[in-house]
This record gives sequence, C-alpha cells and structure tokens, in this order.
Amino acid sequence: MSGKRRGISEILSAIILIMVVVASMTIYVSLSRERIFVNTLSVGEALKNSEDKAAELITKILVTKTEQNSTAYLINYGFKNVTIAKVVVGDMAVPKEKFDTYLLPDVPLNIPTDTYKLDKVIPVLPTNSTIKLFVNQTITDRIIMITESGRVYELGS
Repeated sequence: MSGKRRGISEILSAIILIMVVVASMTIYVSLSRERIFVNTLSVGEALKNSEDKAAELITKILVTKTEQNSTAYLINYGFKNVTIAKVVVGDMAVPKEKFDTYLLPDVPLNIPTDTYKLDKVIPVLPTNSTIKLFVNQTITDRIIMITESGRVYELGS
C-alpha cells in the first residue's frame, strides 16, 4: 500500500512542478513581450526625432550684438517649420519674454528694416523664409538656439 502512495505523490509532485514551470514561463513571456513593445516605441520615437532634426535646416546670415541686446538674421531652408524651444546666452536660458521673432519680407541677402512680428509665446520659424531673432538681454557670450526637436544652433560667439 505504501508503494502505491509513493508513486502517486511522485506523479503529483511532477505535475505540480510542470505547472509551476509553465506558469512562470507564461509570466516571463508576457513581461518580455511588454518590454519589447516598450523598446519598439522608443526606437520609433528615436527615428521620428532623427527625421525631425534632418528636416530642420537653418543657416545664419548675420548676427549683431550690442551690450544691451542681440539680433540674428536666419534663413529656414528646411522642409518644415521650426519651433524654438529655448535660447541660451552663455550658460543661462533666456526667458521667452526676452526674445521675439520677426518674419522678414522675401528679399535675398538684403536685410530690410520692415518686419512682421511672429508669435511671441512659441516662436515658429516658417519654412523658406528669412527670420529676425531679437534677444533683449545683455549679451556678453555666445548665443545658442535649441529647437523643439533638440537640434542646437550656435548663433554667435
């Protein structure tokens, strides 16, 4: 009689062991799928950011600095409008109320005096246009403009 019980308990323990292994593998596989999905989204976002950066093409024409302020004339010749996220002078970020953007009439290499003020809250640089970026702050160091997609442009040193 004791021989039969021993055989049944060994079979039960083997079945329980198999169930524990299958349950743990199911949990492992589901967590792995979730992690792979999160990493796939990260790669997709990285590719999107890279694409956005490649579409942003800005060049500076002229940068003038005084002890009170600075003006940079830029051309956005990229495929998309560029949004300025931050302007940095030296090591300090310039508050958004301290800089303005102006759209200039389409006159190549001639800096006109008449301008059209763009949105002050989120400065957007339209594609195929010349823009004047006016920073109303004491300028003693280089000026860096950072776009919303993370591209960095050094405007003057």
